[in-house]
Amino acid sequence: MFADTEEGIAGALQAGATVLWANTVLFSGHPLEAHRGRVAIVGQLPERQQAADDKFATNALLKSHGLPVAGALLAGREAPALERLAEHGLHFPLVVKPVRGRGSQGVSRVDGYTALVVALQTLLDSRAFGNQAIVEQYLGGDELTLTVLPGAAGPLLLPPVRRLNHIDGIAPYNGTVAVSSNSAALTAEEAQAPQVRGLMAACAQACDLVGARAAIRIDCRADGNGNYHIFDLNLKPNMTGAGRPGREDQDSLCAIAARAHGWSYTDLLAAMLASAWTE
Repeated sequence: MFADTEEGIAGALQAGATVLWANTVLFSGHPLEAHRGRVAIVGQLPERQQAADDKFATNALLKSHGLPVAGALLAGREAPALERLAEHGLHFPLVVKPVRGRGSQGVSRVDGYTALVVALQTLLDSRAFGNQAIVEQYLGGDELTLTVLPGAAGPLLLPPVRRLNHIDGIAPYNGTVAVSSNSAALTAEEAQAPQVRGLMAACAQACDLVGARAAIRIDCRADGNGNYHIFDLNLKPNMTGAGRPGREDQDSLCAIAARAHGWSYTDLLAAMLASAWTE
């Protein structure tokens, strides 16, 4: 493994690398940009990943194209007034989360206005996630996550994975609880449900809209009527696979989906390698 710096990339190329696997968070101006066209890349366009990391802007993009997205608004240290929440169709319980974040870090559910004020202040006082937060409608139904691989013939969707055993309504951060202990792929019959099929079609469209060039993960949850809504699109999902001593339970959500598709973890990596691009 080489560092994602100019020196690290140069070292990989000098060692004979013909493909750079960007297993890192990319951003506009990343050193990888200087090598586009010189070598094949597994990963996203840096500027697109930076843009998509803004969860509020990304969901607004998807919503503008008619995709089902959880209702939300941006907030600073002062919580939006109850009237403003109602104007946006937001009603307690709600979710407070970072604009840019990973997994469930910094995410909390609030059941009333006082709790909303405290959650916003706590999140912003941490100075870990910027000076704004997202206030989002809490969806209490099933949570599904979908892994989507872009391809010349169109996006390939792996079987949806259901998240289980939420803590106060929120799936725990995978650094605290291994996802293999609280997640399971849907059966083939479950995946044929009309609501799930509609969600999969929406996620395929979302993959195209954000210009994904490598595997992405989209987190979704159902409302009280069983209708699914996208709430988090990840252009850099966790791709961990189980196997190393002491990490037998460390399959990521993407790896769980791949196994349900009939792939080994090696097969998943091979499929990702096949999507390497140059320009």
